[in-house]
Amino acid sequence: MVASVLWLGNITFQAIDNGNYGEVVQCEAVINAARLMGCSANDLMLALSTSKIQVGKDKVVKSSTMQHVRYSVV
Repeated sequence: MVASVLWLGNITFQAIDNGNYGEVVQCEAVINAARLMGCSANDLMLALSTSKIQVGKDKVVKSSTMQHVRYSVV
């Protein structure tokens, strides 16, 4: 688990949608962290760059701002 946390520190992000939102750049750090945590790289990238809110029975997935994305691995 410690190794996966260390790999998370090496993940980079890029701004999308005129800098309003951020997304994870797929790189070696994402692949290694996901492998060590036992999930897919796409699932990890999605978890770091979006938030899911449940309202009643509906689930809403929302893109995170660049600031939130950066703090998701700190």
